[in-house]
Amino acid sequence: MVDDSDINREVAQRILSGEGAQVSVATDGRNALEWLAAHPGEVDLVLMDLQMPEMDGLEATRKLRGMAGLEALPVVALTAGVFREQQDAALAVGMAGFIPKPFDVDAAIRLICDLTASQPQAAALKLAESPSAEPIAPQASWPGLSVEKGLEFWGDAASYARYLRLFASEYAGVMDKLVEAPAAEASSIAHKLKGSAAFLALDDVSFCADQIEAAARAGENISADLSHLGDALTTALDSIIGYGRSIAVILVAEDDPVLSELIAERLTMLGYTAETAADGRQALEIWRAGHVSLLLTDMNLPEMNGLDLARAIRNEEAPGQHLPIVMFSGNNRADVQPLAEEAGVDLCLNKPVPAAELERVLSTLLQDQT
Repeated sequence: MVDDSDINREVAQRILSGEGAQVSVATDGRNALEWLAAHPGEVDLVLMDLQMPEMDGLEATRKLRGMAGLEALPVVALTAGVFREQQDAALAVGMAGFIPKPFDVDAAIRLICDLTASQPQAAALKLAESPSAEPIAPQASWPGLSVEKGLEFWGDAASYARYLRLFASEYAGVMDKLVEAPAAEASSIAHKLKGSAAFLALDDVSFCADQIEAAARAGENISADLSHLGDALTTALDSIIGYGRSIAVILVAEDDPVLSELIAERLTMLGYTAETAADGRQALEIWRAGHVSLLLTDMNLPEMNGLDLARAIRNEEAPGQHLPIVMFSGNNRADVQPLAEEAGVDLCLNKPVPAAELERVLSTLLQDQT
């Protein structure tokens, strides 16, 4: 799988691995050729994006055909919409077919099976048709974000939300880049944006990016299209924040029932889901259920204090896991900080915590999980 987009590689890897394939990835054409030279005979097929930095898919395929043992290796163009001239150029360098982004999973698997002879297939190879770029109606609660469609690709809400946050970070400055870019570069930027947005079910963004790519390729003025994309991006980014908060479960470990309810209400007002625990042991059992996104804990809890709760979680976390833990304390933060760091607490806050600071802390720590 050769693609310069982290999001596109992750989607393809998840889908194809789920269908039983062993998937290796490369970030551009040059990287792919180096990998293939170092791993002769280890792949049955290459999915190659057409537009990449360093070396595009056409040049990579042309060079691949001159490498010993790779003359007949099937190479399939993986792209967010294929213009006729790109199809002709791809076939001319020896590509065997096309898979549009986002995947029609069944069609992609059939084509891969055809080309690798993994199962008997009688039908002749045909170019896969790219789906319509027209946006579909999103869920009313998250304008510009079709959650049900996105979850069909990603499978679970946590992974989907994580890559939505990655998209928001990766394309935060894309409008400035498009405004300043010459036509060819603008077309390339829009192409990449279109593919990533499509995989994440950001349909309006994908549609607007498609319009910019086509207009820039044709040498047309893209000012109006840029305005539409800016509006679509603003709407989508707001929905990404809202959706991420809606699925983030924050556990509040606080033995004062009035304060616990106050914190939970504040979290609900910010768009998060809150669960509460009255002591450290209860909080640990809730965390063990596996659905908690972040822990807010008082330091002085009955049964098990906040420091021991943090230590227990860190000792039980699987490799690669890290629950963000924020600890409240009525003591001087400088006195508590060394103990908290030793226990694995991410951040200490003095009581009372201003609402604006709490919102900033939660947003930062949950964003860091990307």
